[in-house]
Amino acid sequence: MNIPLSQLSPYVLDVMQRNHFEPVQVMRYGPRFFVCTVNSGDVEGLFKMVLPTSERKKFGPAEYVWTEFDEVDKLGKRLLKEARFLQFFSQAIDNDGFEPRIIALSETSPVWSLRTFIRERTMSAWDSDFVFSPRFFKAFQPRQAIDFFRRIHEVSPTIPENLTSLITDYTTTLNNHYRFESTFNYALKLPQFKDGADLLLARFEAASAAYARYEPVITHYEPYPPHIFGSDHRFGLIDWENVGWGHKLQDLSVLYMRCFAQPAWQKEYVKVMDEYSYFQGDGQLYWESELLIQSFANHRYFTHGGPIGTPEYDALAIKFFEDTITGILKSSEHFRAQ
Repeated sequence: MNIPLSQLSPYVLDVMQRNHFEPVQVMRYGPRFFVCTVNSGDVEGLFKMVLPTSERKKFGPAEYVWTEFDEVDKLGKRLLKEARFLQFFSQAIDNDGFEPRIIALSETSPVWSLRTFIRERTMSAWDSDFVFSPRFFKAFQPRQAIDFFRRIHEVSPTIPENLTSLITDYTTTLNNHYRFESTFNYALKLPQFKDGADLLLARFEAASAAYARYEPVITHYEPYPPHIFGSDHRFGLIDWENVGWGHKLQDLSVLYMRCFAQPAWQKEYVKVMDEYSYFQGDGQLYWESELLIQSFANHRYFTHGGPIGTPEYDALAIKFFEDTITGILKSSEHFRAQ
């Protein structure tokens, strides 16, 4: 986003000055948040804050639909939750893969900064939420990515009560029936899958008891390319404002889906997951359920959301999603037609 620093409002400048941040480059200005690379002494980092209503409407797109989630107090709570979880992670995981550090935190204007953030290190290509840069696959082996989430799963039972209360209502994934209905409705629109849509929904409903049994762990929900960065080949993840509870396969499945352009990397990824026993018990059911739900959703995203990368890349993505759906419906003991 090429917004000159001279256009920063007095409100934003005042908050930054009070927290001793020198702006370097604006990354995002509205509609909800202000994000900017900054210097704090000799440290370069990422500054993020909630914008008040007047600021957000000034820079928000004309077609943006304002909802109750845009209220400053609710956004402030989400950002405060994010900051406090980053504080917890930095202490609980011994700085192995968690570069985020709180430089300043205000109860009225929550802000956070990354201690060694370098904007070129984000793993996004074409400024896309979906497309990984080739740097990602050079920087990280599948085991490194999986080990990162395993550490989060391991410390989940140890989070203090004051953090547990912040994410009490943030439980979705396989407890969210809307995801099944959305999958069913979109399957009806695809000629190759519409005949099996009723059976697919029935399989989801039949698995409801198994879905209810999963052990909840801390879940990011959005391990997307722009949220992932590398520092000294350590896996880092930012933007924890939507942190909540989920099953162990949730974040791992999201990351897997976004690596579709690297089938060899994906194959090793699944091999490591199997080695770590992620597919034992109901794990295979959770994994296949997520791949189906996300494949239908991503198919819709690539087909109706406009170009994500190049035309060749988008076509490759759509084929991957269709092949994933077809493969599970044909071979899965949970979803194939009897």
